[in-house]
Amino acid sequence: MIQYEYDAKSNVIHSFPEGVVKTRDVLVYFSNLAKDESILPQSTEKIYFVKMQDMKLRFSDTLQMRSEYNIVKRRRKISRTVFVVNDDFTYGIARMLQTICSEIDHGVEIERQQLNDS
Repeated sequence: MIQYEYDAKSNVIHSFPEGVVKTRDVLVYFSNLAKDESILPQSTEKIYFVKMQDMKLRFSDTLQMRSEYNIVKRRRKISRTVFVVNDDFTYGIARMLQTICSEIDHGVEIERQQLNDS
């Protein structure tokens, strides 16, 4: 599952994948973003991988995901995506997704973040 909150004041989409994320979860997330008329142009998408346990994708799924994201990017005019990671596992997933996004000319950054256990 992937939930998100849109902060209009800062024009940031804060997204939170949780548990084991599958292709269907990603496509539903893209569909929800595409339909969300409250998202202003030139927004930044921040995806926090801190609660994700795994990602189950087939290589063939990445082609569909890239195509669907291209639609979202154009419709919502998302300027860039930032993957927020906190360990080597999520960093690896973020790098894979960054590579996929590079083929659609979309700026993607990876930000490592230490979590406080307080």
